[in-house]
Amino acid sequence: MGTPGLVIGFALSWAAGAAVLSPLLWRGASTRWTTLAGYGFAAGLVLTTLVMRFTFAARLGLSFGVTAAGLVLVALSGIGVTVLMQRRGLLRDRAEPSPLHPEATAWSRALWYALLALTITRIAMLTLEAWWRPLFPWDAWETWGPKTKIWFETRDLNNLYGHFDNGYPPGINLIQVWANLGLGAWDDARMNIAWPLLLGALALAAYGQARQVGGSPLAASILVYLLASIPMLDAHAALAGYADLPLSVTFGLAAIAFFVWVVTDDWRQLVLAVLFAAMAPLYKIPGIAWGLTLAPALLVALLERVPGRRALRWVVAIVIAVLAAGAYLYAKQRNFTLNFYKAHLSVNSSSSFVLDNYFVLDNFHLLWYMAVAALICWWRAAITMPLRPATTLIAAGVAFLVVSFYFTNSAAWWGDYGSINRATLHLAPALLFYLFLLSRNSRSPTARTVPA
Repeated sequence: MGTPGLVIGFALSWAAGAAVLSPLLWRGASTRWTTLAGYGFAAGLVLTTLVMRFTFAARLGLSFGVTAAGLVLVALSGIGVTVLMQRRGLLRDRAEPSPLHPEATAWSRALWYALLALTITRIAMLTLEAWWRPLFPWDAWETWGPKTKIWFETRDLNNLYGHFDNGYPPGINLIQVWANLGLGAWDDARMNIAWPLLLGALALAAYGQARQVGGSPLAASILVYLLASIPMLDAHAALAGYADLPLSVTFGLAAIAFFVWVVTDDWRQLVLAVLFAAMAPLYKIPGIAWGLTLAPALLVALLERVPGRRALRWVVAIVIAVLAAGAYLYAKQRNFTLNFYKAHLSVNSSSSFVLDNYFVLDNFHLLWYMAVAALICWWRAAITMPLRPATTLIAAGVAFLVVSFYFTNSAAWWGDYGSINRATLHLAPALLFYLFLLSRNSRSPTARTVPA
């Protein structure tokens, strides 16, 4: 089939994802197509892997035609639900706002177009590199690539040999198998085209969500450019095949939807956040922990809505209870192990590695400098009621990184900073959108945005 089959395959995935999310994101003429397109592609890849697993379990075979038929059925179901909700008046229909404010100045329009061009060029160059470069990164061909090769050649998801049965979730492998099924032959370069496309989906979704919370087109374009130019994110898009970029995008989209719900009170965004948080473990086991970071943030948000309750007191009490339970479990079982990680109470001497990675090396540009400066300047806005749940989510994510870096055996793999970078990458998109939200709300810390 070649390249046309590859394009058709990912187009089907995209259409199925967008159709399934339409009941949450479709608002007639006022639909922000960037949000639907970005979230739709990310969801479509997950749907594709689930359809492949279902068709194999149902003994329908692992083939392009069967999976494509399944995706078409999923898309039609999503469209049918959307039409039904539209006819019942459950979806609003308003005029589409202009992509640029009418009062925008000439220089802001010019800067908007310049940033748009730079972002598109950047993602296009990363796509070409992923298209041309054979499977290159270490874990990509040592951990995931062989399993993909075995499954593609045998068309049997139960067929693994020794070391390649490594216990990792199959999401990454099934995306690569899907690409090769569309191509009609094994191609260890083009099978990774989904990675830069996921970065593009993140950019589209972030732009739409930034506009949803009241950001100007120029501010949203600055956010998207900063996202698309994070060096570590770009490296994982070009040197494709790891699970970290799909996990980063999926959790990032979950966190962004949660932030939008906090600001707008649109329940659909909360559903979107929970759905994408549930998708994260399908790519990598740490996705479980990242998804759970929404729990304390959601708790804070719900307690804020309970009259006469002091949310912070409740959260502190719950945190103390969790810590006490953790201490008890540790006393009962000295070494707690999850996947390859073993927890311990002694602190790793890892400050220099972590601080160098964040503040000296170029892996995340100025992201962590921006985070420190933002919290120094806008700490009051960060702890006010509108943003308190969002701040809690970021704090939970940072706490997870601190525990991983300082209280597990992960330091054994830090010689090349690889583990630090890959773990931090999962939080980077969420952190950048949070800084955008913080900068916006610092100007009106008690404001809430009504969904458009």
